[in-house]
Amino acid sequence: MTRDFYQGHGYNWQTNSDALFRRAWHLLFTEAQESMGNLEGIKLMDAGCGKGEFYPYVSSSSYYGIDISKDNIERAKEHFDKGSFLVGDVSKMEFDDDFFDALVSTEVIEHLTLNQLSEFLGEVKRVTKKGGRVVFTTPNLYYLWGTIPWSFCPVRRRMSLWKFAKGMVNGFVDENYNLPVHHYRFKPSFLKGVINEFLDVKNIKSTYWYNNRAIHGLLPEFQLKVLNFSNRIKFKPLLLGQQLIIECENNK
Repeated sequence: MTRDFYQGHGYNWQTNSDALFRRAWHLLFTEAQESMGNLEGIKLMDAGCGKGEFYPYVSSSSYYGIDISKDNIERAKEHFDKGSFLVGDVSKMEFDDDFFDALVSTEVIEHLTLNQLSEFLGEVKRVTKKGGRVVFTTPNLYYLWGTIPWSFCPVRRRMSLWKFAKGMVNGFVDENYNLPVHHYRFKPSFLKGVINEFLDVKNIKSTYWYNNRAIHGLLPEFQLKVLNFSNRIKFKPLLLGQQLIIECENNK
């Protein structure tokens, strides 16, 4: 379903263009870029690149972006003429072995089934050079605002406590917990185990712990201040932020 949706429509995740939303994505992309380290002159794959939103953060690299949506790729080419943007499936990448020095994939793996995720990780291992850096980002099961039972709120964006409890046991929440095109929200330890079958997970961290989409538009300047504060005070040992950032190396 998700693959068909993207192929047919693309996906503009910036449906809400307010300052809080833009700031949240900027904080995530900045942290992902920092996790990648020095990208000067290296050959980088952005797997599931969308419309190239991450490109400005890694433009010093020799950048390749791949996305299953033709519409997304066309828009990326319109905005970023120096990147190499290609239509393709991340679980079946048409590149030679050891082609890239590094790979990044932001907010993609939650859109894949577990079988597709295994295929994707196998492709990441294949196309990335030995010792290459790999960074993933994805929503966090432990995210504080995501575990509150917002049943009283008309915006259906929060999982129930029952679903959260099942996620703690299974390692992930499924069944379209948030958006129709999201398959999973992962528990950090579960995700680490899955990725470690293919890559060495060096570190997992999380981003800001406040971004309440259910009340967007209410006290926007105050919420923006809270978001910025929450990005500085991250409860790192507890990994309670909204997005996980998984730092890996291709050493296996």
